[in-house]
Amino acid sequence: MLKRNLMVLAVMLLAASITTRAQVTTGTITGTAKDSKGAELVGATVEALHEPSGTLYRTISSKGGQFNLPSLRVGGPYKVTISYVGFKSEIYSDLFIQLGDATKINARLLEEGKSLQEVVVSGGTGGRKSLISKDRKGASTNINRRLLETMPTLSRSITDFIKITPQSNGTSFAGQDNRFVNLTIDGSIFNNSFGLQALPGSQTNATPISLDALEEITVNLSPYSLRDAGFTGASINAITKSGTNTFHGSAFFNKRNENFVGTKAGLDGKVPITVTSFDVKQFGASVGGPIIKNKLFFFINGEAEKRTDPGTSFVANNNDGNTAGNESRTLASDLDALSAYLKSKFNYDTGPYQGYSLITKSYSRVAAQSWHIKIIDTEHNV
Repeated sequence: MLKRNLMVLAVMLLAASITTRAQVTTGTITGTAKDSKGAELVGATVEALHEPSGTLYRTISSKGGQFNLPSLRVGGPYKVTISYVGFKSEIYSDLFIQLGDATKINARLLEEGKSLQEVVVSGGTGGRKSLISKDRKGASTNINRRLLETMPTLSRSITDFIKITPQSNGTSFAGQDNRFVNLTIDGSIFNNSFGLQALPGSQTNATPISLDALEEITVNLSPYSLRDAGFTGASINAITKSGTNTFHGSAFFNKRNENFVGTKAGLDGKVPITVTSFDVKQFGASVGGPIIKNKLFFFINGEAEKRTDPGTSFVANNNDGNTAGNESRTLASDLDALSAYLKSKFNYDTGPYQGYSLITKSYSRVAAQSWHIKIIDTEHNV
């Protein structure tokens, strides 16, 4: 019996540790339903419709007129309808749900005889929160799809966007080592396995995931939640896109090389600068849509980058008396002799030691399939 209890306790502790490291991938709508005089309405029906996918979430208000709709799909627009017998329905439209955040609605319903038509509130008026609020649970920055689509970026990396966090210095946050930053995508840990850099692929100029596949990003620095743990500095939480009832797609191609770089600098624009040869090509495409309308959706994304960078800016010493700032102390004759020895002794070709290019290729692919029950009833959530 004791052995069995110990096993149960071990399983519970393991589940608790996994839950602690799990990241939020959804949003929430909370609030209260009251009449025009401020009396709580217990049993009011609250329905939230995610208009792009047709997913409908439903709950009822409990004691104090309070209601809670958890695990909502991020984004929008949402149409929230609050109804009660004998009262006119109140509708909130154009609501957008943020990742890991609670949108609050305080509804006041009018009696049937006092209103000639239903009340419609547009633009998410009831869901806005002040900068200082008890609902805010720590310092965080939200980067939604609008910012991802409008902010400029050359690397097409997450790092170009998390820099808008006031406490950030590149991928370091609040002065902490960037190797201890925790990155999760759709709740899965996506850190660098070797602990060398904050994001996987950083040392090879590669990105872990395409920007076109991301729906939203949040950067949490000091969350007051047990669900956010296992990091120092910041927790970067991102979620990927999903299909909707409308077929949509995108494609892009970017190219950069030394011809796009200036050759003069200085206040007078006459100081020449040395520009090394490089070439960067980025291209990708994505498509999403319904498999079964209002129920089953798909999203596919692919992106690739091919870049050619100078392998080194140093040159060997020719021992001719003419030195340059990027000239090494190693003699070119010594390097040639070493290459010749390795070739004759081991048939090993060392390749060039200067003037060579570093070629990097990176590919990222995302395929997602999501299924939504038409009505998700959460009436037992308080």
